[in-house]
Amino acid sequence: MSTRFVSVDRDQPLLLPPDLREWVPEDDLVHFVIQAVEGLDLAAFKVNVKGSGSAQYPPHMMLSLLIYCYANGVFSSRRIERATHRDVGVRYLSGDTHPDHDTIAKFRRENFDAVAACFVHVLELAHELKLLKVGTVSVDGTTLKANAGKNRNVRYDRAGELLEQLELEVRELMQQAERVDQRDEADGQSLPEEIARPERLKVKLEQARRRLEQRAQKRAQAQQAHYERKVRERQQREGRSKGRILEGDEDEPKMEVLVSAHAEAKQLRRKHDFRPRATEEKQAPQIRSEFVREMKQKMERTESREKYRLRKQTVEPVFGTIKKWMGFTQFLLRGHEKVSGEWQLVTLAYDVKRLWRMQCAQNKARCPA
Repeated sequence: MSTRFVSVDRDQPLLLPPDLREWVPEDDLVHFVIQAVEGLDLAAFKVNVKGSGSAQYPPHMMLSLLIYCYANGVFSSRRIERATHRDVGVRYLSGDTHPDHDTIAKFRRENFDAVAACFVHVLELAHELKLLKVGTVSVDGTTLKANAGKNRNVRYDRAGELLEQLELEVRELMQQAERVDQRDEADGQSLPEEIARPERLKVKLEQARRRLEQRAQKRAQAQQAHYERKVRERQQREGRSKGRILEGDEDEPKMEVLVSAHAEAKQLRRKHDFRPRATEEKQAPQIRSEFVREMKQKMERTESREKYRLRKQTVEPVFGTIKKWMGFTQFLLRGHEKVSGEWQLVTLAYDVKRLWRMQCAQNKARCPA
């Protein structure tokens, strides 16, 4: 019996035009993403309403493209552009159109408000589908790489120390340059490279210090304005008892807050500890804050510890999924506002994918990987 193989003829033209819907399974995430984003108001997007220039890509499609790609671990605008050619789901989503990476990056930068609006819309959708239940809210942190320049992340005091060090180095290099001036063959119109580089770094650090001062002044002015507004509101109240000036909304419902006062391993002692006992017991740090003392006593209760342990099944798995399975370990944008928007896009993609899987489970359908 001769060996038989399936015929693979890459030169065979299609007899009928292809239908992209036949190439994407009905239970694919792409359908859920499109439906979730289509309900978003067009006013949430930043679009060219004048009608001038080239035709723009539909904003709902562009946001769906970002969410779907982020949910599948594709974050770079260049990789998203390639996915519109290579990935069948992405090609179906984009209607066989291919936005270039500049267009994708520009849309992402300018439409973080739409991302925030879609985030709320997805939560409302989850509520309507009976998949959302508000109960214990857990907060935790994780470490992610940032895309930032060193000169923009230096502390104010450290910038001052570096400036003093650089000024000393520049003076030494200038003295050295004077000693070898007679042997220098340069035209005398530019600084030597070993001097020019510290000079440039010094200028950057001085600019960084000025930016830090400006930020501090803006924060102080904002806080002062907020305080003065609270004082005016307090003075307008009737009666003698005006109360204290508090930060936040006084009408907000009270909630129970649980915060670890120390490292959990030290605070919650193990019943069976396999680690060797220390030869000398370290003296516990003295707690001076009344809030920390009260929280420490509160966290020693069994009920509080059980509630605190819920973090392991609420917020901590979210970080694990985003970093491990989605593969998001570094921000691509710079600046607090853009990083905040990018993180919201990441969490929106996570929520959409999570909601899709929960709906599949509810319908007893098997979600594709």
